[in-house]
Amino acid sequence: MKLPVPRRIFLWFRGWRVWKILRALRGPRLSFGTQEDFDNESIAVGIKKWLRRAAYWLLVPTVSVALYIIGQRVLGSATDVDGVLRDVLAAASLTSGLLAAGLMNATSQTKELRRRRVDELRASQEALQPIQRAFDALAMSLANRPRPTFDANSAALRARAGWGVGKSLEHFMHNLGRVTSGWNTHGEYFGGGKLITVEQIAEVERALSDMSGVLLRRKHFMYLVEDLTGTPAGKVNTLDGVRLTYWGGVEYALNRFRPQTDDSWQLVSFWEDLINETHQLAVRTLGLAVEVHYHNPTQLRVMFTHLAWLTVVGVGVPLAAVTFPVLGAHKPGLLMVGVGGLLLVLGSTLVMLYRWITQRRLHDEGRLEV
Repeated sequence: MKLPVPRRIFLWFRGWRVWKILRALRGPRLSFGTQEDFDNESIAVGIKKWLRRAAYWLLVPTVSVALYIIGQRVLGSATDVDGVLRDVLAAASLTSGLLAAGLMNATSQTKELRRRRVDELRASQEALQPIQRAFDALAMSLANRPRPTFDANSAALRARAGWGVGKSLEHFMHNLGRVTSGWNTHGEYFGGGKLITVEQIAEVERALSDMSGVLLRRKHFMYLVEDLTGTPAGKVNTLDGVRLTYWGGVEYALNRFRPQTDDSWQLVSFWEDLINETHQLAVRTLGLAVEVHYHNPTQLRVMFTHLAWLTVVGVGVPLAAVTFPVLGAHKPGLLMVGVGGLLLVLGSTLVMLYRWITQRRLHDEGRLEV
């Protein structure tokens, strides 16, 4: 049954992408969704950024005009406008110099902080590479593992459920391939000093998270154990004692970063612990990679913008009023622009400096989410 024409027109109009972007403007950040949803959110974030910039650049002239009008109406002729203008000019000049020196120091500290993050990223990827090689050896071992004999009833049940025998092991090996893909394209020895990219480490982190989730829940790992041993999935209750590999090449790869003293490396439980530990390393490496590759000192740029406005309203305006006699009738308004603008820009700059110092402390403590 067809909908009425007005209803169809309304649904077509409501399906325009612009409305989805407008909803993303006021909604929270997405944690899951389709690729179109994330694209709309990215567009919305860009719109918010440009709106904030436009509001800032329009706010300062608007406030300056308002201060000028107030000064022209409030400040009387008894006020020593010339003397106050000279005092404001001296104070603003000193403040601008101090702020410029502080921003230069902040810039150098930001560069030093980024250098430290690059060193930490190199150390993390160096710790990750031998583990990736061990996973690569494990994938080779599983690829050559003999196929077990499966229970006919269990195989039939899995076939009817659309998850035939061998599917869990195939999915597990696919994740191993995602973890080991491109391990030799970065690092000092193999990659010529290249840093791991955000896309690479994000793929590794997602694969490790997927494998960790499979080995955590019985409803998932029971099918993997059946694919490995042939034991019917309904009879699998634990991972204890389940052997994942026998190949000595895997032990050799493990000995490069964690020497083995027994045969525990053959068990699934050993690899579950290693996967969880490697996932924590991958999460830390992903955070460092995002911070290094998408370094964006936005707050420093904003503080330099504040310095520019401070120079204009605190130095330029009083200097013009004192230098040019033709502006004598406008001196009360210009004095209010200089004093009010100086105080407003200084207050905003102090807020930005406080936020920068706080984030620097969180960076040093390793508690800043990026």
